[in-house]
Amino acid sequence: MYKYLLIVFIWLSYFSAECSPKLAWEEIRTMQEVEKGQGRIKHTLIFRNEGDSTLKISRIRKSCGSCASLNFTQKEIPPGSEEKLKVEVILARGATSKKISIYVESNDPENPVLQIPVNSELLGLNYPYLINFGNVAENTSEIKTVEIFSTGKKTFQIKDISWGLFVESIKTKTIDEGKKYKLEILLKPHRFAKSIRDSIKVRTNYPGLEEINISLLANITAPITIYPEEILIPNSTNIHVTRYISLEAASNIPLEIETIKIPISSMEFEILPLSNNSYRIRLSNIKVSDVLKNEAIRIHISMPDKKEIVIPFKLIE
Repeated sequence: MYKYLLIVFIWLSYFSAECSPKLAWEEIRTMQEVEKGQGRIKHTLIFRNEGDSTLKISRIRKSCGSCASLNFTQKEIPPGSEEKLKVEVILARGATSKKISIYVESNDPENPVLQIPVNSELLGLNYPYLINFGNVAENTSEIKTVEIFSTGKKTFQIKDISWGLFVESIKTKTIDEGKKYKLEILLKPHRFAKSIRDSIKVRTNYPGLEEINISLLANITAPITIYPEEILIPNSTNIHVTRYISLEAASNIPLEIETIKIPISSMEFEILPLSNNSYRIRLSNIKVSDVLKNEAIRIHISMPDKKEIVIPFKLIE
């Protein structure tokens, strides 16, 4: 009896292994479209069932959100049959390439989640459609460097560049004659503007892209942001508290803390660097007393226009 059951089990295992679906794929066609400087790459993939039973596709998903669309309706593929999946990849304005992945979930026992790389390449000019300078301290300049280059065999030249009121100058450097150029954009110092929105126009001899518009953004901030402006302490005796101070300079200004002077020797501090231009200071073992009423924390920093930061203590009821 035992031998009979073992034979049946082996036979069933062999049969189930033989009669299973197998998903295979290949890309058969790629088309590209360009409209107003924005590219779309259309891929056509073939899904083929090379197994011995019906292939059931339960889900198809992509690695990005709105950058691509999928068109596939047939969920079951009989043995020996095939179906088409259409993938349309949308490139950002000025971009000429994008890599995504398609994930196919099915009842293929050997590969239940098949990952398919989809590489999209567009022939044209690659350029940034938006340059974000980030936070720029008032009365300071900031430089951004970007590249414009050609994909494919076509060559081009930059004929002219114009810009608005917020740009001081733009220098052009040839990296590869007819193929790649570098632009060095110098932003003007500003004091009263809170934000900058500007654009530059690059004129080329590339067919269909004779004029490229690149937007510029920047936030004009104070050289350094300090929080809090006062260190609030409860007006209670015989307790110890901990407080924090945050310092952050604009992105184009380096910041270093040189020394910290505390009013009471029992008080402790710890400097916690967050980045090249931001810190968090931990003040601990602050003993509440009337002595703190007229005292302050004094922080000496490396900025030329602001050598000392004074943050007073304030006792609250």
